[in-house]
Amino acid sequence: MRSGAKLDQEDAWLPIPLPLPATAANPIRPCPAGVSVLSWSTYLASALLWLWYGVGQRDKNIYLPCIGWIGLDAGVIAGVMQYG
Repeated sequence: MRSGAKLDQEDAWLPIPLPLPATAANPIRPCPAGVSVLSWSTYLASALLWLWYGVGQRDKNIYLPCIGWIGLDAGVIAGVMQYG
């Protein structure tokens, strides 16, 4: 049986692939229909807040996945702004 800390560390990385289709679709299909800049900006703001909290707590399980989220969210926003 896995310990709670190990489970939390592994689970922190599970949602990272979720925005990949939206990120990859921007250069392939430059028509960002149905992609909301407001929603993705909210996701980005949330990731920045979690990054700030994780760095303050010195908890790698929080701030390292946030770096991935920030990159992916910024990629979606940049694609929508470029092609939208």
